[in-house]
Amino acid sequence: MPQLVAHGILKGTSRHRVLAYALVTQAAVNIGLSVALVDKYGIEGVSVATIIPLVLTHFIVLPIYTCGVLELPFWKYLRDSYSLPAALSLLLVALAGAFPLSVSSYAQLIGYSAAVAGIVFSLAFMLALNKDPFGRLMGFLSRTGRSRD
Repeated sequence: MPQLVAHGILKGTSRHRVLAYALVTQAAVNIGLSVALVDKYGIEGVSVATIIPLVLTHFIVLPIYTCGVLELPFWKYLRDSYSLPAALSLLLVALAGAFPLSVSSYAQLIGYSAAVAGIVFSLAFMLALNKDPFGRLMGFLSRTGRSRD
């Protein structure tokens, strides 16, 4: 998902051949590493074998190539693309640490997942609508605080 826009850009600019090669290579490396690691490490090895080519492809190869196609600075692209999702992820980790939950049924898991998704989607939607998301959030919070007085 992080590079879905890059996929569209590469397809729309007729660079889909490079995208296809990158994704096929990612799949081949994934399978090769999975076979190599499953005997020694089990399902954890397969997880590591999946994440390594995924990270290399979607955080390094595709962004560098897409930035080259669009003539964008790579580090600016990474900062602008991942700073908000990283901040939201850190917020969720902090909330999970502050409010540890024990899930004992599928109903609780679904409810907890729905609550987390609601928080993430609400924050992401609110922050993504403005060029200055944190300024907008602080303005909203200050107006809300004054209206209660």
